[in-house]
Amino acid sequence: EEIHGLREEAEAREEGKESARGEVARVLALLDVAHAQVASLEESLGVSEAARLRAREEQVALLGQVEAARADAEGAVAETEALRSVVDGLQERVDAREGEGPA
Repeated sequence: EEIHGLREEAEAREEGKESARGEVARVLALLDVAHAQVASLEESLGVSEAARLRAREEQVALLGQVEAARADAEGAVAETEALRSVVDGLQERVDAREGEGPA
């Protein structure tokens, strides 16, 4: 009777061990899934961060182009004003000569 009780207890413990092993395996599988999800999120964030940095670099490059175009436009305006001044000076000389009449 006592041996029979010990056998039943041993079988119950063995079943408990098997159940615990199954539970541990299930938890480990869930951890694997969680690790995969974290890795996927990290990768997505990394891609998003890289895309954000590329966009920022493009923005900086475009701002540089805008500044260069503005500087070119300011230079063109200055050249135009200088040419206008030369033309005005020449026009004054022509007007003065015309005012003198034929020599």
